[in-house]
Amino acid sequence: MSLPDKFLRGSNRGVSPVIGIVLMVGITVLLAAAMAAFVLGMGTSTGVAPYADWQFSYADNNLTVTHGGGDPVDGSAVLLMGQAIIEEDTLDDVHPGRWHAGTSGTVKIDPAVDDRTIRLVFAPGGGDRTILAEWVIPDG
Repeated sequence: MSLPDKFLRGSNRGVSPVIGIVLMVGITVLLAAAMAAFVLGMGTSTGVAPYADWQFSYADNNLTVTHGGGDPVDGSAVLLMGQAIIEEDTLDDVHPGRWHAGTSGTVKIDPAVDDRTIRLVFAPGGGDRTILAEWVIPDG
């Protein structure tokens, strides 16, 4: 028997432990990468701001906010911001639940306030904030 034949037909006793170690190291690296992604926040989403059209109308110290179309919006994730707003905090306070095209709600406005800018701000879970719409209440 020649030397190459001896090596090719030799014992396979050392192959199985080597394959086992390689597989264990690979699985460990994959698990560590998955855990790191979630711990560092790469595996979670803070929410993408919905695309929606918003319409505003004002009469008799009441501001009516209407979802004019686009993505449905969870009312609890949208803040009503402005110094002129008397009580409500979120769209959920004005009209509970999800807002779809045509959904509207009315907010009381303090006419004595100088800053009459109203903002709808998307803030899911208190995270990053995105202004969805801004409107200035007309004088008079």
